[in-house]
Amino acid sequence: MGYSESMKVFIPEWWYSLPHESKVAVYNGTGPDFFPGWIRDLLDRVFFWAADGVLVHDVEYAYGESKIMADLRLLANCILCGGLSPRRVVLSAVAFAAVLFFGRRAWKEGHNHAD
Repeated sequence: MGYSESMKVFIPEWWYSLPHESKVAVYNGTGPDFFPGWIRDLLDRVFFWAADGVLVHDVEYAYGESKIMADLRLLANCILCGGLSPRRVVLSAVAFAAVLFFGRRAWKEGHNHAD
């Protein structure tokens, strides 16, 4: 597992081999594409502090090989991005549980739409 000094988050080892355009193309903010826009907008407002961790997670859901590693990295990155604030640690755990138990559809759809 790598670490991005510029983003201050953990990244998969293949992160720098993927073009920036490919990363941006799969980033949709917080929540899966099939959520209504207003819910994703709300989640983006709640998780604004974890945007870099969410970006890594979105890219992993499109190009990664392990859903559990993507989900665990999301948890670690959200905690890092949240600065160990108790409220943000709890929100990180909630986000982790959500993707762990309900992220299978987004994982499959991400892999169907990856470049």
